[in-house]
Amino acid sequence: MSESGQVGQLLAQTREAQNRTLQEVANELKLSVSFVKAIEAEECNRLPDVAFVRGYVRNYARLLGLSKEQTQQVVAHYEAIMKPAQELPQGAPVVAPKTQGPRWWRLVWLVAAVLVIGQVFYMWHNAKTPTSEGADELPQAETLTTTPSETAKDEVPLIELTPAEPAADAPSEETLTIEEVPEPIEQEKEMEQALEDSEALAEEAAIEEAATEAEEQAQPSVEEATTPEANVVLAFNDECWVSVVDATGKTLYSGIQQAGETLALEGQAPYQFVFGNGAALESMQVEGKAISLPERRAGQVWRYHSQ
Repeated sequence: MSESGQVGQLLAQTREAQNRTLQEVANELKLSVSFVKAIEAEECNRLPDVAFVRGYVRNYARLLGLSKEQTQQVVAHYEAIMKPAQELPQGAPVVAPKTQGPRWWRLVWLVAAVLVIGQVFYMWHNAKTPTSEGADELPQAETLTTTPSETAKDEVPLIELTPAEPAADAPSEETLTIEEVPEPIEQEKEMEQALEDSEALAEEAAIEEAATEAEEQAQPSVEEATTPEANVVLAFNDECWVSVVDATGKTLYSGIQQAGETLALEGQAPYQFVFGNGAALESMQVEGKAISLPERRAGQVWRYHSQ
């Protein structure tokens, strides 16, 4: 079980046998999917300090229901393979890769909505404008005209001329226009309704996009909360009450941490730390530098002031 790759393969096979996905395991452990993949693949260069990996692996083995002996073997294996990868200058930050969900489908929705609106408007505009061919096919109304030459030829006074009575069966010009070119009232209503529906769809997509971005900005992601990029990073191997106050007098944290958990905080140096169980603190990083921890007894209150 100690050969390279077999421990990570064991974790992956056990997870798959339990029908658990990478995303479900990441949510349970409060880690990113890329971290879980790196643990199963034993990719040390993608993992943070061994102190943090030890807690991640222990929690992963417990989540899968491995025995206590198997859990210890898994943790020991990762400690062994992490030592060569962790021979870096102290204080060098290890940045965890961040992932972000694809958003191209939202852009596709917006482009599709714009195209639909443009097509509907084009059809509606063309429906209101008669074509030149239709205009040529309209019959011309017959009108009686009298020229001066005809009046002189017939020697009939202009005042005695009266317009000829139109035939009873011959429709007037106005009647022909109404019968041959009916106004597309129903078609206009359908076009206007389709245009309103398209505009509503585009507006709804824009509102959903704005709400999603506001929610993402309001809630910090799990990766940001668990990656060791904060000013203060504390790892614990046992239950411990913790209080952290920064230089401004602000209490950054006051509560209980459990074994295997990691606490990441942001504040302004120097800091004042109080640990109810000093021996439970496994590692400490302040402003990117690892702090050398003195010998402490279990259950002993330990106080520390950073420089």
